[in-house]
Amino acid sequence: MKKGTTARVKWLQNIRIVIILAEIDNIEEVVDYLCVEQIWKEESRVILFVKLKDGLTLTKDVIKKIAGTIKKEFERGFVPQVMLQVPDIPVTLPFSQ
Repeated sequence: MKKGTTARVKWLQNIRIVIILAEIDNIEEVVDYLCVEQIWKEESRVILFVKLKDGLTLTKDVIKKIAGTIKKEFERGFVPQVMLQVPDIPVTLPFSQ
């Protein structure tokens, strides 16, 4: 691997995360979310943590809706590789994620 390659991949990954977040804002079941990059087995993958409206569960149908919303505007490579439901999304003191 060339010396600047890792930085370029991370930069591209950050752009992908921002694009994913913009699309998730339009999904009515999702109350809040956090999208992060993880290095897994020497590869980069995107994990999406979602807080859903009360009473909802992250089913295959909801996952398909999230993936479909992202794929509608962008290519399949922008869909997070892992989607997990969480009870809440942490925030910092100035209330940023």
